[in-house]
Amino acid sequence: MKFKQKKILAVASSGGHLVQLRKVLDPLKKEVQTIYVSTDPEDSYSIPDFSRKTLGRIPISIRSLCKLFKEHRPTHVITTGAAPGLLAIIMGRLTGRRSLWIDSCANVEELSGSGKIARFIANRTISQWENVAKKYRHVEFVGNSLTKPSRQ
Repeated sequence: MKFKQKKILAVASSGGHLVQLRKVLDPLKKEVQTIYVSTDPEDSYSIPDFSRKTLGRIPISIRSLCKLFKEHRPTHVITTGAAPGLLAIIMGRLTGRRSLWIDSCANVEELSGSGKIARFIANRTISQWENVAKKYRHVEFVGNSLTKPSRQ
């Protein structure tokens, strides 16, 4: 019996969110196929960034993500945020993909705004700080990705 290889659509805003996502997923590159998507227009796969102040950009991001879902047919969606990652989690959930929200390690006191929403949509939501995970239902603590040793 042949099993379908896991294919991850890894979505993050540019900068620290993307650095953190790569740190978490790069050790798995031999085990899963990962398609990185960021808001940096210089990346091979990019989507427009948006926030609460620029909601008019959401339809463009939806079209970009729909194209990526259709082209790559991911089995999982993983993100470290921010708003475009939340949109990817929503689209993943609506299309039957497994999803994981990893709240940014910068959020040491409480979940990010997007994380507070994602915890009700993603299959799993993780905070990298135990004190934060204890504050919220549907949030787990599994360690901090920036201090965990990488698997080689």
